[in-house]
Amino acid sequence: MNEPFTPEQVRYLEGLTAGIRLSRQQTAPPDPASVSQPGALQAAHLAAAVRGETLTAEELMKRERHPLDRFDELAQRANRGEFPKAGDVFMTKYFGLFHTSPAQDGFMCRMRLPGGFISSTQLAGVAELTERLAGGYAHVTTRANLQVRQVGAQHTVKLLEALDQLHISTQGSGADNVRNITASPLSGIDPLELIDVRPFCKTMDFRIRTTRDLYALPRKFNIAFDGGGAISCVSETNDLAFVAERNDEGYVHFRVLLGGITGHGDLAADTRITVLPDQVIDFAVSVLNVFIQHGDRGDRKQARLKYVIERLGLPAVIAAIEADFERPILRSAPSSCVVQPTNRTAHIGIHPQQQAGLNYAGVCLTGGRLTTEQMRGLAELADRFGSGSLALTVWQNIIVRDLPDDAIHAFQAGLAALGLATTASSFAAGMIACTGNQGCRFANADTKAHAQVLTSFLEQNIADRGVLNIHLTGCPNSCAQHRIGDIGLLGTRIIVGDDDIEGYHLFLGGGYGSFARIGESFVADIPVAALNPTVQALIESVMSHANPNETFAGVVARLEARQLALIKSMLTKRLATQGMNQGMPALTAKPSLSSAGVVS
Repeated sequence: MNEPFTPEQVRYLEGLTAGIRLSRQQTAPPDPASVSQPGALQAAHLAAAVRGETLTAEELMKRERHPLDRFDELAQRANRGEFPKAGDVFMTKYFGLFHTSPAQDGFMCRMRLPGGFISSTQLAGVAELTERLAGGYAHVTTRANLQVRQVGAQHTVKLLEALDQLHISTQGSGADNVRNITASPLSGIDPLELIDVRPFCKTMDFRIRTTRDLYALPRKFNIAFDGGGAISCVSETNDLAFVAERNDEGYVHFRVLLGGITGHGDLAADTRITVLPDQVIDFAVSVLNVFIQHGDRGDRKQARLKYVIERLGLPAVIAAIEADFERPILRSAPSSCVVQPTNRTAHIGIHPQQQAGLNYAGVCLTGGRLTTEQMRGLAELADRFGSGSLALTVWQNIIVRDLPDDAIHAFQAGLAALGLATTASSFAAGMIACTGNQGCRFANADTKAHAQVLTSFLEQNIADRGVLNIHLTGCPNSCAQHRIGDIGLLGTRIIVGDDDIEGYHLFLGGGYGSFARIGESFVADIPVAALNPTVQALIESVMSHANPNETFAGVVARLEARQLALIKSMLTKRLATQGMNQGMPALTAKPSLSSAGVVS
């Protein structure tokens, strides 16, 4: 299967017109006998040959054997208690299993929870599995998802089978696939929402899992559905996002955003395309088909939708999508595209639902971590006081839905017994952290531990002025999306004399929603020992310019370049002085990982 393409094959591809569609989607898994028949991957590899791309090792492995046909290999390794090696590490990710050595001697298992919605039964089941087969805890991710860690090689198949019994899939949650679908976490209960997007999440997820050709992507792909309510799902950070709007005639449609990838310095572009609700899924599949056909197969650093748009131009990409979609694409006037304001504090606390007498509770999690006891306890509280319905958020916390007015006090008492609460400082509520080097081999810093220490330090040393997002990410892959934080911290390694220590680069001015922008590099090479006072000095300096009730983000956006330059100079001098006072020589940054997007 690895022979070079024949001249006839190349000529065949060159003769294809833009209107010829890739292999059509299926509504059920194909017959195994059809696996070797031509499909989207073969067409994509032919297209790559015409572009002069040399297939990467990952593409050659996909071509040799479809990733979803490799479960037997995974099962054989589990029977032997062995971890994957070389290319098998990549292929195992198609089943949601990430070998995390050397950071941890085990697997991380990432689930698919469309929209972040999870039932109490599922949450309690995950708790039991983490206790029995993993490390006894789970992490809430920035894709409103759950991942469990420290899974032994011998337990992988048992874990996947048990999750399937809970109606939780892991298929395609890693590697070159459409990742967990994100959505407005208050869908169906938000008084401000324009449309309940839960059905779109479920249908899109099902379509992906049951369409074999949609596993032919060149790299990962993120999709979000924003129903226009109070809580953002950071739609503009996705490769494809649908944002609900109401037009002048009162009908709800979705505005389409394309090409977001904040680790590479880009928010999704507003295409001014509008899609009707009954066309959303087919439109999303057409976008994926175009990505499959035109995505780079020779350079994984360039194999995201952003780079297809840069190479071909947005008009050409939209034309290709329209050809695949086989119906006219609607455009909206700029004046009709109004971004729904979001409430940056609505994911924490007790808030009324659209259903009279019912409330939702946003529960703050420290660093997005949940212990087995907390998962069981939350599931029990959701059953006892609510409807058993919960939602994870991209802010690494959890929402319990459908709480009657008279149950709030007892529910909060139950949370307190678990070490959890619906109240939190702005520092705690807005603190986002990736896994860090305790669980990820790519991370340069222990982000979760540093986030906890930084939160406590700020709570003790700065008056809470409200609404502040601080994102700590361990490497340029930016799993914690450091460039949309009010303050973004990117892990790095710093050489101090003979020591190689953890540190951070600081970014300033990021945002999302109606304040969407990419944070800019502000101060580099902050040793972790100096992180807390540096962030404190930054916040105090910025807020010294604040008007009454003005947020940190608002002040940063308003300050003139010369004012920001003075703050930057002050922080840089403080770092140099601290270094000399501690007997530290000049700080020199060690080269970090050179590419965002090398982790699948």
